[in-house]
Amino acid sequence: DRVTSLADTGKMSGQRIDSQVFFTKIFNQISEYPLGVGPGMTGPAASINQDFLNKDPLLNKNTLWTYDNLFISLFIDLGIGAIFYIALIFTIPAYFSRMLIKYYKNKDEEKFRLLLICTSSLVVILLGNWGALGLTYNPESFIFWFFSALGFYTISDTREFNERNIPVLSTMK
Repeated sequence: DRVTSLADTGKMSGQRIDSQVFFTKIFNQISEYPLGVGPGMTGPAASINQDFLNKDPLLNKNTLWTYDNLFISLFIDLGIGAIFYIALIFTIPAYFSRMLIKYYKNKDEEKFRLLLICTSSLVVILLGNWGALGLTYNPESFIFWFFSALGFYTISDTREFNERNIPVLSTMK
């Protein structure tokens, strides 16, 4: 039944939010809880404390519903602080993309390929989190930060960083 329901685009689009609902939910959340309700209050983590959350007089039950959307979930959990986290997770692939262009121009094929894998993985994870909360939970969180670290390591092992006298692993041998 689930597979056949995927073919019905009208049914599928009715179960997803559009940009208007997305921004309305975020605006309402920030106006009601500017500092957020705290990490772990949305998604699968919220099910652990469901009895406690239902009895909490300060939390509106509708507040914790996240539409399976990472960005709304982050605004519910972190409030305005979600802006910094979202900026971080989007800045990393953007920075990697800039370095990809540099490696391509310098014909550094090995670093280009490695950084391309890292960047592609991060972009795919971010795109997939429009309809999921994977980035806040393992194993997807581990994979995102692993490829981020691998990308930064690849970038740090360049002549540019060595000229600044920043120690990297290849110079510590």
